Amino acid sequence: MSAKAIREFDGKLMLSQWLKTHGFPTATDHIIQIVPTTQLSKIPSQHSWVNNVKLVAKPDQLIKRRGKAGLICLNKDWNETQKWIEERRDKTIKVEKVEGQLTNCHIVMSCFDPHSVTFVSLHLYSRWIVILFDGSNIHCIGLAVLLCCIDFNSFQ
Repeated sequence: MSAKAIREFDGKLMLSQWLKTHGFPTATDHIIQIVPTTQLSKIPSQHSWVNNVKLVAKPDQLIKRRGKAGLICLNKDWNETQKWIEERRDKTIKVEKVEGQLTNCHIVMSCFDPHSVTFVSLHLYSRWIVILFDGSNIHCIGLAVLLCCIDFNSFQ
């Protein structure tokens, strides 16, 4: 089987769509994808909720151990989050021994809920979405606590 990497933002939307169709509540209206052309100054007027909650933001790229590399902004207000994004957008960063630039950087931003910090790994296969949940620690990838398989046919 082959697997294809997708952005966290897209994975959250797909998972939310499936959960909604099966009667579970979701909060996808509080997730923003920030792309290179996004004007950060316009976000509060387009998404007023960012002014009233603590936020989490991180590069929506395949970077392992983003937290250990300082690439996760946690529990910050909008002004702090905006500053954090501006400091990293199109800048050179170092993750372990690799140094590179966050070019064409997509950032996923959502509400921060300290009670729901969970590592979620989505794996897309030819017919299935496999979801691994690990609620133990945002910095440690341990054994999966819960495994969920969703058939693509359930999206139709």
